Amino acid sequence: MLIVKIMNRYIFIGLLCFVIGACTHHTTGFYEGPRYLSFVNEKGADTAFISFANYPGASTHEVAFVLKLTGNIPEEDLTYRLEVVDSLTTAGTTDYQLPEHLVFRKDRVTDTLVVTVMNSNPLLTEQTLSVGLRIVANEHFRPGLDGQQRAKLTFTAVKSKPEWWKGELESLILGEYSSKKMEEFILCTGVNTLEGVELSVARAYTLQFKRYCIEHNIMWDDNVTPMVDKIPCY
Repeated sequence: MLIVKIMNRYIFIGLLCFVIGACTHHTTGFYEGPRYLSFVNEKGADTAFISFANYPGASTHEVAFVLKLTGNIPEEDLTYRLEVVDSLTTAGTTDYQLPEHLVFRKDRVTDTLVVTVMNSNPLLTEQTLSVGLRIVANEHFRPGLDGQQRAKLTFTAVKSKPEWWKGELESLILGEYSSKKMEEFILCTGVNTLEGVELSVARAYTLQFKRYCIEHNIMWDDNVTPMVDKIPCY
């Protein structure tokens, strides 16, 4: 009986060591696997459009794209690589600027890429320019899924409806877009974008704008309808 108990104990210890070793091997394999980098593309976040006409006096404008990590969270800052996609790009190299160092910061699962566009090309007053970017592999990251490897930024100086002027901001707060309404809104509030702004804050700005329209007798584009009649916010 004593021999059997001793043998059972050794068998148990052996099995325990095997299980621990297997778990350790699996965990190590998981955490040492490749890291994948992607552009967040929910709700069109991997595309952006800006018009310098909505930013009077601005010579440059910064646009942020969100990058997300799949895999081991880095414990140190790691560089990544991008390349310009020729088929998506009409802008010249002097029309935009990327960060000098492309770095995904440590202890994060998301980070931002900031692209700066320049309002210096005369073509911007009559057409749009674009730049397309793609994540490419380096020693730290591999590109994510096919549909999440690219981002595109389009910009112009032509008066046009901002990307953020939609949804509830349009139907409940600002109403129908016109370039005149946008210009007067900026003159009144000093605010040229409501992107990412909570509806309650947008409402406060728009109520200020309504009072401004009444006080200054601002007309809609037809020069007959009061501008205030085109603002649904109350």
